[in-house]
Amino acid sequence: MSYSRSTGIGSVIGRLNYANRFSNGAMQLEADAYPRISKTFYSYINVGISDTSGVFPHYRAGFSLYANLPHSFEAEAGFRYLYFNDATWIYTGSVGKYFKNYWFNLRTYITPGNSNISHSYSFTTRYYFGGADDYFAFGFRTGISPDNKSNNVQLSSPARIKSNSLSAEYNKSFKGLTILNLTGSWQHQEYLPATFGNQFSFGIGIQKRF
Repeated sequence: MSYSRSTGIGSVIGRLNYANRFSNGAMQLEADAYPRISKTFYSYINVGISDTSGVFPHYRAGFSLYANLPHSFEAEAGFRYLYFNDATWIYTGSVGKYFKNYWFNLRTYITPGNSNISHSYSFTTRYYFGGADDYFAFGFRTGISPDNKSNNVQLSSPARIKSNSLSAEYNKSFKGLTILNLTGSWQHQEYLPATFGNQFSFGIGIQKRF
C-alpha cells in the first residue's frame, strides 16, 4: 500500500510492504522522494526499515541524481544501501533515451565484495500509447537488483548468485484518475550454489488519484 503527494519540489511517497517468505512474515515501511533541483537535475531519495531481517533488509536507503541531457537523453548515478546482518553498498548508473513513443534504458548495479565485484545489468523499453501513465514495458535483467524486493535478500549471501529474468508490464490510466498496473516475470535463479530454479511472478495494482 502506498500514498503519494505532489509538492512544489517534487513527489513524496510513503509505502507499506508485507511479505511472507519461507514461513516467515515481515513488514517494511518505506519513503521515497523525487526532489527537483533545477531544469536539468532532479534526484531520488529512499529510506526504509523492516521489523524482521531476512525477509526484507532491516534497513535500506538510496540516492540517485538524474540529469536531463540534450537530444532526449537522460543519465543517472547513485547508490543503494541494504543492511541485513551486515551492510551492503551497491552503486548504480543508467542511461536512457526517448525516441518517438519509446523509452529505452540501460542500467547497471555494481556491488563490491571482499574477494570479487558483483555486476547486474538490465535493459528496459517502454512503448507509450497515450499519456505518461499509458504504456507497455518489456525488460531483461541479469544479476540481482537491490530494488527488486522479491530477491534482493540474495545480496546478503556471500556466494555470487546468478540470475536472469524477463519481465512485461502493462500500465493504463482511466480518465486520468484511476491507473491499472499488470506485471509478470520469469526468473531463472541460482538460489543455492550450482542449484537453479525457475520463479514466476505476477502482480496487479490499482492507483487512485484524488
